[in-house]
Amino acid sequence: MADLAIPAVVQRNVSQLEIAVSDLQRHIRLLTSPESRESIQLLSPADRASYFLAIAKAANALFCLHLRTTGQDPEKHGVKSELERVSVYNDKVAAAIDRSMAPSRPTSAINVPAANRFIEHAIPDLTEEQKQKVREISRGGKRSMTWVRNPNEDSQTKKKLSVSEAAAAFLAEATKDLVPTAPRQNPLPDI
Repeated sequence: MADLAIPAVVQRNVSQLEIAVSDLQRHIRLLTSPESRESIQLLSPADRASYFLAIAKAANALFCLHLRTTGQDPEKHGVKSELERVSVYNDKVAAAIDRSMAPSRPTSAINVPAANRFIEHAIPDLTEEQKQKVREISRGGKRSMTWVRNPNEDSQTKKKLSVSEAAAAFLAEATKDLVPTAPRQNPLPDI
């Protein structure tokens, strides 16, 4: 009669498999415990999606192993479509995480043409030539203003202006550049 004893290598592998399965059962119990459900609620949406995606991958891998142990081919089973679906969601989660990690764009930007239209309409009595100069500036065209730093002015001793003082100074300079010398000195009301 043939020797029906199980080889030692197979016995070792079976005992290692039993240990791995018991560890897996312990981890699954931890994942399905009420404490785990409460901690999942505290995760960010991206982390929560990653968590559920990992569970889906693990469940699919375990089911594929089960199919193989029963002699079935996972490639010919319906689980293959589930694996593809999990792969699609994996790509979506990765894209969402990449978007959340990317540096954010500036929340506001100055629309220069719109700002110049406001300025053009805010300054009364502009001639067509002056309006044309403002439009050229807004298009980035030829600039009629040149800014030259006064060599006698020390930038460290320059006093800081309040917003209203800075706006008044800007409008006064703009008026000098846009409005020719006229009998009245400042057509803009004081702020």
